[in-house]
Amino acid sequence: MPLTHINDQGRARMVDVSEKAITHRIAVAAGSIYMQPETLQAIIDGQIKKGDVLAVAQVAGGQVVAHLGVDRALRREELAANLRI
Repeated sequence: MPLTHINDQGRARMVDVSEKAITHRIAVAAGSIYMQPETLQAIIDGQIKKGDVLAVAQVAGGQVVAHLGVDRALRREELAANLRI
């Protein structure tokens, strides 16, 4: 069975899925951010020159949730609970 999202050159391509039936799906995502301990402390202390890093991340996450129609976003305390230093 050929992969429909890969072209003849092996590159990803867009596929029209407008006729596809609506299905219930669950997505799980994980990521890692590596930084110097001093950088983390500056974020916690609100000392990053460009502004509040966590607030910007929350806005970006909210945009993803709104765009994808996700039922629920992580709250800041849930995110912090998964933070490992």
